[in-house]
Amino acid sequence: MGQECFKILVEIVVIAKKAEFLTGQNKITELWKASEKLDLIKILVRLARAIEILEEKEYIVLESELSEIGKMIGGWIRSLQNPEKKPQ
Repeated sequence: MGQECFKILVEIVVIAKKAEFLTGQNKITELWKASEKLDLIKILVRLARAIEILEEKEYIVLESELSEIGKMIGGWIRSLQNPEKKPQ
């Protein structure tokens, strides 16, 4: 399960790097792909905790970090969908 999560994380990094060089809807589409893969990792982490592969402490740290990554991806998507609403 750890190897699968690592593989998906690498895919997310590759997608994010690719998105950096895209524009418009193509960029948004790639970022949605990254978001979907992140959701898959969250499910796998919850499963790992449920079957006691992960200890509670590790699970809490991972969930927090995955949540933060999700916020970053979501913010990037929102900024592209609403370009007139730039943060100050």
